[in-house]
Amino acid sequence: MGKTGESGAVNALHDEHIYMTVKSLLTILNKMRSDRLETWSDKLKGISKMELHILLLVQAQPDIVLGEIKDRLDVPNSTLTGVIDRMEKQGLARRTISPRDRRSYGLELTEKGKEVRKEHDRILLMLASNMLDPLDDRERTTFIRLLSKIADNMHPGGE
Repeated sequence: MGKTGESGAVNALHDEHIYMTVKSLLTILNKMRSDRLETWSDKLKGISKMELHILLLVQAQPDIVLGEIKDRLDVPNSTLTGVIDRMEKQGLARRTISPRDRRSYGLELTEKGKEVRKEHDRILLMLASNMLDPLDDRERTTFIRLLSKIADNMHPGGE
């Protein structure tokens, strides 16, 4: 085969790998219902992905200020304000004056917010376990190594 033929075969194989990856990812995501985590737990009913992300940010960095949350999520002030208003109405968090920067507001998780975070963590661990269950120990090690490599080297936003 000449170079053109080899290149075409490589491209066809590459395209087939992409197709198989998409098909497998969509199947996994569908089975995980990651778009609707409330299917795994009533405690997550009505909680948006952005709200969960904010709960995670506040749990990980309790002195975080709203401006830092806005920057991390890359959302306008108005969007963040609306989400935090909903979180306060749901009893997940409350605005506080930041002890680090008294001119700024931070967030404090309520007991309900902490429970939701714990429940989300429980669901994530269960989903990860479900993904690993079909694999033997050697396959799990390989899968985790490859998944970590993808996570470490994948460009955000399809760049």
